[in-house]
Amino acid sequence: MIRLNWMGSIITIPRLNLSLIAAIDTVMAAIERTQQRRALACLDDRLLADIGLNRNDALREADKPGWHP
Repeated sequence: MIRLNWMGSIITIPRLNLSLIAAIDTVMAAIERTQQRRALACLDDRLLADIGLNRNDALREADKPGWHP
C-alpha cells in the first residue's frame, strides 16, 4: 500500500493500522498548528494588518492549544 506521509512525500506502508495513521496525522496537525500560532504571535503590527488581524486577535489565536482547530 502506498500513502502520502504528513510532509507530502510518498512512502510505502505495509499493512499499517489506519487508526494509527489517523492518530499520527492528528498529532502532526496539532504540532503544526502550534508552530503556526507561535509564528503568528511573533509578527509585527504591520504584518498583522496585512493579513487583516490586530495584535489582540493574534494573541488570542496564539493562546489556543494545538489540538484546538
